[in-house]
Amino acid sequence: MKKIIFLFFVLVILTSVYINSNAQWVPMNGPRGNNVTSFASINTSIFAGTLGGGVYLSTDNGTSWNTANNGLTSMYVYTLYAVNTNLFAGTIGGAYLSTNNGTSWNTVNNGLTSPLVHSFYSQSSNLFAATLTGGVFLSNNSGSNWVAVNGGLSMLTVFSLSAVGNTLFAGTVGGVFSSSNSGTNWINTNNLLNSSITNSMAVIGTNLFAGTNNGGVYMTNNNGANWILVNNGIPTQYISSLISSGVNLFAGTAAGAYFSANNGTSWISKNQGISSTDSITALTISGNYIFAGVSGKFVWRRLYQDIINVQNISGVVPDNYSLSQNYPNPFNPSSVIRFQIKDSRFVTLKVYDVLGKEIADLVNENLKAGIYEVTFDGSKLASGTYIYKIIAGNFSDTKRMLMIK
Repeated sequence: MKKIIFLFFVLVILTSVYINSNAQWVPMNGPRGNNVTSFASINTSIFAGTLGGGVYLSTDNGTSWNTANNGLTSMYVYTLYAVNTNLFAGTIGGAYLSTNNGTSWNTVNNGLTSPLVHSFYSQSSNLFAATLTGGVFLSNNSGSNWVAVNGGLSMLTVFSLSAVGNTLFAGTVGGVFSSSNSGTNWINTNNLLNSSITNSMAVIGTNLFAGTNNGGVYMTNNNGANWILVNNGIPTQYISSLISSGVNLFAGTAAGAYFSANNGTSWISKNQGISSTDSITALTISGNYIFAGVSGKFVWRRLYQDIINVQNISGVVPDNYSLSQNYPNPFNPSSVIRFQIKDSRFVTLKVYDVLGKEIADLVNENLKAGIYEVTFDGSKLASGTYIYKIIAGNFSDTKRMLMIK
């Protein structure tokens, strides 16, 4: 009997360590010091482009990395982009293509008169390249030939490309331009966009988001006719990377990683495990994880479900603090916990077993006033009673929940 009890405690401890280790960013094995500029994925392969180290490849969810530079003569990679099984690399020495999962690379620079490629974007059978001094180039044969498509594009230093429907957007040193005819003609769409350099763009539905280097995040829902600033909760105006997944939006900034589930109306810091002074240079989602390039620290990883777990579900500002009973209850294997805070606070929400041992760290961050929901996943735990406790400033509350498998 004592042996069974001992093994039970060991299982609880190991489960707790497993859960909590995934509730934050974790550094992946790889070279330190190489700034990661971009990511790309093909099936289960993840590629990281770096400044100085070329391209790295991981086939085990980022646990280990190997160089994938055969034929790549420029080690300064500014962007990686996958189209089906074709992998493109934009470097200081032009464009490269790999058709064998990064095993080898060939140059695809014919007609590409500007050698430094900042980004790629595919639209139907067209592949576009954004360059340092040559504007935007178009290829309809996977990079074998390129032609400049810069009609009306007054800014030829282009950092990012994206599209909403058939409308193509170029983020430049002078704001955002749009084209409805594959780059043949461009229109300046900078009305209310009060920042010049647009580093990155992301799309959710018909909403286009622009990350700038000195103005934060902007959003337009009318193809750039008007922009609104959506930077509430991000303490810096330097946005290096924007990515989206469903309704979830992620920003890599000079002050770490941030998450929004309401089209940028509010942002939540997601810097657990890294410092708010760490600069996030690139983001991507692959499998069950979100990956970040951290300046000078190579690649870090965090469970995707963990980073989106805390959801602000209402724009109403509550007039008190409260912790609700989880639902459903009893549950198997997951349950939702709702809480509300009336002002900005550092909030912790933790789950314990009946012996007081911490099982899960669900919330551990600064949150603005609002009503929130978080999902507790007990699939790796045994049936039984668990206790969850919230602390927000001087407010604290505890409730019980029952899992029956």
